[in-house]
Amino acid sequence: MSFIELCRKFIGIDSSPSRGTREISEYAAELCRSIGLHVELQYETHNGLHQANLIARRTSQPQENEVLFQSHLDTVDPGHFSNWEKTQYNPFSASIQDGKIIGLGVADCKLDFLCKLEAIKSATLSQKNTFPFVLVGTYGAFSGMDGAVKLLRRKKVLSKKGLIGEPTQLHLGNASQGFAEMEIIIPFSEEETLYRRQHDLQESSSTQSKIFTQKPNSYSTNGSREIHNLNPIVKLLHYLSQLPESIAVMDIDGGTHRRIMPSSAVLEIDVVGNFKNPILPKIAHVTCAIEKMERHLKEFTTPGFDPPHPTINIGVVKTHSDHIRLEGSCRLPPLILENDLFPPLIDQYERWLTDLKNECTKVGALFKVNDYKSAFQTSPRSEFMQKLQDCQNAFGKTRPIQPVPAITEASVFNRFGIECVLVGPGQGVGNTHAANESIRIVDLDEAISFYQKVLEGPCL
Repeated sequence: MSFIELCRKFIGIDSSPSRGTREISEYAAELCRSIGLHVELQYETHNGLHQANLIARRTSQPQENEVLFQSHLDTVDPGHFSNWEKTQYNPFSASIQDGKIIGLGVADCKLDFLCKLEAIKSATLSQKNTFPFVLVGTYGAFSGMDGAVKLLRRKKVLSKKGLIGEPTQLHLGNASQGFAEMEIIIPFSEEETLYRRQHDLQESSSTQSKIFTQKPNSYSTNGSREIHNLNPIVKLLHYLSQLPESIAVMDIDGGTHRRIMPSSAVLEIDVVGNFKNPILPKIAHVTCAIEKMERHLKEFTTPGFDPPHPTINIGVVKTHSDHIRLEGSCRLPPLILENDLFPPLIDQYERWLTDLKNECTKVGALFKVNDYKSAFQTSPRSEFMQKLQDCQNAFGKTRPIQPVPAITEASVFNRFGIECVLVGPGQGVGNTHAANESIRIVDLDEAISFYQKVLEGPCL
């Protein structure tokens, strides 16, 4: 099977949030064993899904001087298949057009894993000595980096240095964002809850529906530009804030993940209401509090990121029997990791969250932070970074070191004492996590050459 055929096979294995990574990890394990690597699969069940980390190396046991080569094998949800016109409306059927492979996960980061494996294979066939390495495929990139955390807590990897897969167009990335995942539960009144329950049993309906969508080509997950006014859930919340309090909210639904901007949101209302303690003023109050926090976040900037300040994304809204649940995230660039403002700003950030919690409490809403991962940053002057630049220089592809506007597993690995560099083929911003995600075949070839050069050792 050629490398391109292998890429198409890999993309054809669904590793989206509804399926998990066990199947793709087991297939990747077969590929690793076929070139003589020792393979371990770390099976986990997370939120009812079968997941697996893959760990492959030349030796049967981990070594402290081995370099970590990591890529996550899971993808985001593909969204509506109708948006994938370049793959004949199937995001798992990779197509090749104009020198590009198109399909879900081609740039982030499934094919990056294959590039690393191909580099290992090429080094093996050429019988060149390679630096000790461990090749890892993780799960949980979009659910708190759970795969990376489990990998390290169970001491499956002892590395001190790591190349973390991320579509950077093979630029070396020295920083990425952290995040705080938030949840807000806004309760219906008892009267509203009873009305909604009775309404569902009626044969006829007087409800009205409205759909909120993104503008074309505005899909983003990495906070790479100002997306607040593009978010369909935010549009929906503003719309509700302008309605009379007598309106009954019957159903709200939108988004699939708290860290991904939704493609659409749907609202169903009933014009017959007039309840005591209705939910609409509560929604308006919470929306105002979120926007106030967002304005404060814009006061602190980090050069090199776009936008250069923390951002808030409301990624999910769901209606339950007695409440509406909002799920979102706050993206945190490494604003002040290298100056004396760090402790005060952490205190300020905690005060902002406390203020948001207090505002929610005023209207009987519940606010909580479900997960937090700190931002990551490596000095561009570190020995590891400089040696990787030497690898790029070796085949005439020098690129500037730059921060990456994304949330990556480097936040986890760096916390466990691994010096990380983000690198990988393909374009991230405006491409990954969106319909018709693509990557140039020449970029894959270049990544293979780069990884092979790194494996040969002089760069490390």
